[in-house]
Parts: sequence; structure tokens; C-alpha cells
Amino acid sequence: MITRLVIILQNAAPPELECLTTVHVGYNDENFYIADLVVVPEAVSDGVDLMYSPGDLSLAVEVVSPSSKSVYEPAPFSVTFDPAQSMRLRG
Repeated sequence: MITRLVIILQNAAPPELECLTTVHVGYNDENFYIADLVVVPEAVSDGVDLMYSPGDLSLAVEVVSPSSKSVYEPAPFSVTFDPAQSMRLRG
């Protein structure tokens, strides 16, 4: 799922944006999330060693699996789509 999303986003994104996987996103001095996928400006990515701040991100994606679902209950919102269908629309 993430690989398909990366391919779709890389094909659609302007060159100054970069798609990265398994990225640390700090939301305070003591806690962080590990996002499955983020889109960041390349200029920001060049200056970050380990931890991105939420303000650095243009997009963050977390794929919720059955094993992690309880962490996200209740879900803030749900998005469902077939990445393969999106690729067919692009040509």
C-alpha cells in the first residue's frame, strides 16, 4: 500500500517535493510519531537529520492495520481508495 502511494505521489508531485517513508515526526520535546509516509519540501529534507516537526510536512500518511487499529479508535477520519485505480486514471 505505501509503495503504491509513494509511486503515485512521486509521479504527481512537483520536483521540489519529496516522498519519504518511515519518518520520525516530533510533536513535543518528549514524544514523536513514526509516519508511514510524508511529503516534504526537498529544501526541508536536506536540513533534517532525524526528526521532522509537523510544520515541515506537506502531507503525512499513516496506514492503519488491524493490529494498530485500537491505537486510533475512534478514527479521526477514514479514507478508502484503490491506488491501482488512481494509476489507471493517470494513463
